[in-house]
Amino acid sequence: MRTVPYIICRYRIAVDDTILSEVGQRQFFAENQGQNATYYTAGEKPNANALVMEFERIDTAKFEGLSFQVGYQPGYRRKTGYNPSADQRTFELVQDDHIKSAHVIAIPALGCMAIEDRNNENNIPQSIAVKGLRSILDFMFEDASFDVMHLTDGEVTNIVAGWELIQYDYQVRPLNPIRLSDFNELRSEAMKADRVAFDAGRLKPLSGETMQSSGGLVTETQQMVDAGYGQSGIRAITPEGDEARVPKAKFHMDKEKNFAEREKPRFLKIMFESDDGVVDKEKIVDTIGRFYGTD
Repeated sequence: MRTVPYIICRYRIAVDDTILSEVGQRQFFAENQGQNATYYTAGEKPNANALVMEFERIDTAKFEGLSFQVGYQPGYRRKTGYNPSADQRTFELVQDDHIKSAHVIAIPALGCMAIEDRNNENNIPQSIAVKGLRSILDFMFEDASFDVMHLTDGEVTNIVAGWELIQYDYQVRPLNPIRLSDFNELRSEAMKADRVAFDAGRLKPLSGETMQSSGGLVTETQQMVDAGYGQSGIRAITPEGDEARVPKAKFHMDKEKNFAEREKPRFLKIMFESDDGVVDKEKIVDTIGRFYGTD
């Protein structure tokens, strides 16, 4: 079965410096669906439109969720033609009413949401969806803000500790001047002996099994990462049975730059199964509800 990727995050909607209530959020999305809001674009390109579509409540036994599409209508497209007399391609901007979109599910009571993250002819990535929502709020209110908070590095570590690890990506450099475990000391000296700048790789489990960090290669490599000598990323199976992905942060040879990268937000992507492009909305509500409802 095919899957659809969603970025999981916290969010905050405020109007006149006051957090918009659960009721206020429901009313806002219900009353403003289908209304075009100006989406400002950079450079000389025409401004686009953003709009909310297909709003509905998705209530489960434990959580009250909101489901809607964030639409993005560029209003134009770049048309490529050909001038045979000059034997050259031609380029021009032509009007186009095509709408791309991203599916969003939010739980206002917990301030968390899942944002579809695809980029193709009919879909927009989560970054454009976030900007689209911000444009809609700015258009409808004089003083509104929409903030998205992704995971911290520490939150990622705590969350994935109980998940079934199916892939571990890493990039590490030799230690200098600190010492860690005997294993990492030997590993570091071996890299130095062969004049290796860094070691990059991917660990995967035996067929039909999952990995775990219990004192072996994953644990030892992560020790180097935690000391600032590398970066790592993972794929794991959540308790609900979905695949989750946390990409590896950008690697630097400089230890302090590695620490700085880990201070940046980490993106958690969960791959939800879909039936011909249709996902189980109730499952997404329950998944993000359990994910953020344990604080």
